[in-house]
Amino acid sequence: MAANHVMVEISLTSNDVILGVSGRDHPFLMYRMFGVPVALATDDEGVSRIDLTHEYVRAVQTYDLHYVDLKHMVRTSLEHSFLPAQVCGARRMPSVALFQHARTML
Repeated sequence: MAANHVMVEISLTSNDVILGVSGRDHPFLMYRMFGVPVALATDDEGVSRIDLTHEYVRAVQTYDLHYVDLKHMVRTSLEHSFLPAQVCGARRMPSVALFQHARTML
C-alpha cells in the first residue's frame, strides 16, 4: 500500500465501538511505521455523533501525535481527495495555495 500510495481512511471511534479495535491493537501505528498514507475519518456523524475534530483529539491522546503528524495526515487526505488533478495531483503546490483553491470550488 505504501509503494502504491494507497491511502487508508481510519475511523478510530467507529473501529473501537463497532469492531472493538483500539489503542495498541489498532493497525494505525503499523500503517504509519511502514509509510502507508493514512487519513482520519468518521462514520456517519448523524449516527455516531462523532465529528472529525473528535477523531483528531482521540488520535493525539491515544498515539501521542504531534502537530507535524496531524498536518501530514491532513495534507495526505487532500492529496487523495476527489479534487481535480491540477489542484492536488501535483504535490508541489504549497498547502496555502491548495486550501485557497479548494475554498473557491465550494
